[in-house]
Amino acid sequence: MKTITFKVTNLECTSCAMSIDFDLEDLKGVVEASTNYARQRTTVTYDPELIDQKSIIARLKNLNYDVKII
Repeated sequence: MKTITFKVTNLECTSCAMSIDFDLEDLKGVVEASTNYARQRTTVTYDPELIDQKSIIARLKNLNYDVKII
């Protein structure tokens, strides 16, 4: 397992943060996603044999969030 943290901007509310977590956890290979609205950060634990960082970033961008690995 690997864990990565992203700076996610354009979050409007805590419900948005929860939606990100639910959406990412639906991806095959993502074990856990935790988004902190106040810090505008998302931490994702994933299996690199099933999914890569680019796919996770693509999903976040598809949800209209700006993403940067930190």
